[in-house]
Amino acid sequence: MAYGGTDQLVRIWDLRQKEMLKTFKGHVAPITCITMSPDAKYVVTGSENGDIIIHNFDTNALAKKLQHSTQAVRSLQFSTKKKSLLATGTDDGSIIVWDVNTGRHFCAFIVHHSAPCVQVAFSTKREMLLVSAGADKRLLCFDIDTKK
Repeated sequence: MAYGGTDQLVRIWDLRQKEMLKTFKGHVAPITCITMSPDAKYVVTGSENGDIIIHNFDTNALAKKLQHSTQAVRSLQFSTKKKSLLATGTDDGSIIVWDVNTGRHFCAFIVHHSAPCVQVAFSTKREMLLVSAGADKRLLCFDIDTKK
């Protein structure tokens, strides 16, 4: 199990053994969301100041730091089909899809929600379909191939 919080640390626990396995550092603001890459090589965390940190699970090293804005990151989700794509949702209602290999935007949907984007998810049926849910009570669908 992985979790992070207001102390800006990520902790990885073995629940069967009831022991902490690893700790990752790097954030300067409280951690708001966490996910693991499909290949389990990376733990990715988002924070209240907009930082997204990619931690290498095996080496404990900070692999990359991404930042789109100073808005809190509320959701992180890797594509299960295109494993280098990471979708993020932020407090300003924006959705950014990153290519974690390059550290650059793959595409961006800026301020599509009128309230925080609280969840992003890739379709398991259509690899380039992304869905977001906002605190504005709207579900939005995006085709990241056409960027619409």
